[in-house]
Amino acid sequence: MKNLMRLLPLLRPHLKWVILGVFLSLLTVVANVGLLALSSWFVASMAVAGVTGVAFNYTLPAAGVRALALTRTGGRYLERLVNHNTTLKVLSELRVWLYRRIEPVAPARLSEYRSGDLLSRLRADVDTLDDFYVRGLLPAIVALLSSAGYFAFLLHFSPGVALVDIALLAAAGVLLPAAVAAAASCAGKALIESAAALRTAVVEHTEGLGELIAFAAVDDHEQKIRELSRDHDGHQRRLSRVWAVSDAVMVLCVTGALWLSLLVTIPLVAAGALNGQSMAMLLVFVVGSFEPVMVLPEAARRFGEIAAASRRVFALVDAEPPLLDAKTNDPAVTSAAFGAPYGGPEGAASPSRADIRIRNLRFRYAADTVWALDGIDFDLPQGRKIAIVGATGAGKSSVANVLLRFWEYQVGTIELSGVDLREIGSDAVRTRLSFAPQNPHLFHTSIRENLVLGDPTAGDDQIAAALATAQVIDLVGRLTNGLDTDVGEAGGMLSAGQRRRIAIARALLKPAPVLILDEPTEGLDGQTAKRMMAALFSSAHGRSIVIITHLLFGIDGVDEVICLDRGRIVAQGPPGGAAVTGYIASRAAGIM
Repeated sequence: MKNLMRLLPLLRPHLKWVILGVFLSLLTVVANVGLLALSSWFVASMAVAGVTGVAFNYTLPAAGVRALALTRTGGRYLERLVNHNTTLKVLSELRVWLYRRIEPVAPARLSEYRSGDLLSRLRADVDTLDDFYVRGLLPAIVALLSSAGYFAFLLHFSPGVALVDIALLAAAGVLLPAAVAAAASCAGKALIESAAALRTAVVEHTEGLGELIAFAAVDDHEQKIRELSRDHDGHQRRLSRVWAVSDAVMVLCVTGALWLSLLVTIPLVAAGALNGQSMAMLLVFVVGSFEPVMVLPEAARRFGEIAAASRRVFALVDAEPPLLDAKTNDPAVTSAAFGAPYGGPEGAASPSRADIRIRNLRFRYAADTVWALDGIDFDLPQGRKIAIVGATGAGKSSVANVLLRFWEYQVGTIELSGVDLREIGSDAVRTRLSFAPQNPHLFHTSIRENLVLGDPTAGDDQIAAALATAQVIDLVGRLTNGLDTDVGEAGGMLSAGQRRRIAIARALLKPAPVLILDEPTEGLDGQTAKRMMAALFSSAHGRSIVIITHLLFGIDGVDEVICLDRGRIVAQGPPGGAAVTGYIASRAAGIM
């Protein structure tokens, strides 16, 4: 319930529309029961007039029937229009709000979730919260207000009928939903969890199909999906049984209200206190009064699912930020600390200083894990080129993670332009660093659109220069649509090496004074790798370059090589120096 209440502030900006939606919904249900009641009274009165021969003015009630029919029809249309529009607006704002809340915890905290589970939380769970307003809060308000109005109307004709109706309305609209919520709570939560597990398994099966085929594990994984599907179906059946029982009880409440009202009104008609026409009207009115409460058991049945979805969504929102952030992202403060932004490749303004100084840096991903970086020290003056080399797991990528403020380091200092990284907001730090990760993400759009993420103002000449440096311009030139070629979902139309080079070109376009490339030559043949590295170094134009690689060739053009092993610097110096040469020899001999 606490998490659901946290959704209410999202309705506040749309309060006028919410009030209008409640009014239209209330108007519609009142017009509907009024139409039923007036029509029954009208038909009964016409029948009595026909039998007795008494004159009857049918013009006014006929006009009332038409007015109520038009009100019900128009009110239903407008109610759906207003309430669904409000729901869609709230849902879109909920997504934006959620993304803004989880952005500061990415990628550190989000890496704790499997990709399918994260997708399920961001899509399916948020969609489930859509029911909170339109199928939960709104029907409850309308049922409460309409029931009070129905009671007042019936009280005017017969206190006994009014008491019968309000008692059974309370049973159907309060007691029954409470019982359904209790019965469906565990099953609803289990349904959400099982649906998330099933979606996660399907996503992983689709994404990892190649590996599953290669290791002959397709059948085992499909069997797992079938088991998850059967488990999900079981939870759905349990909820369906709850819904079937609630339907039956609802019918009993409506039927009971009808018969009890009949027992109350028969003596009144016999005593002359109530005529037959009014009796027919009251009985139909009682049956029609249950329309607003009929949806409440379904809302209660969904309550368990909505509550479970809200817990999963707010688990992302409430994740503790991984950074000891970061005093400010204010551009004025950033400018004061760093100077004017870097102007980019040649022809642009001179870059401001972006010296990096690291001292006694210690970092680990969790308190119970080994140190990924264990007391490293190095300097990266503006314009210097370094290579950080080491075997897999040596800590190379961890250097990039802490520099880019993806993760918080526990011990030591990192200074950028003489300012501690923790004194500057993470966004501001990243304006100074351009990064091409080992496994880059390309969006499902054109090559051009993926590239200009680095610099939205980049022209064709700048794009061509970046593609040439990344050794991928020939590929783009061979494509039918050139830069406008769609790369497919996650860049699936390109090979892994091509995606990596597109990402390198994107990083080159970003106007940042420090360029960090993680495994830039991975998957490239030796000649292409050498050409790309030579082009990178010759086109640096005052940029600092950090090459992170486990390969020991193609790094001759750097000023310094830093060799890591188990998070520690084991050798450091120029590419041909004794320390680095000794490390390379040790790697070749299999000692390190």
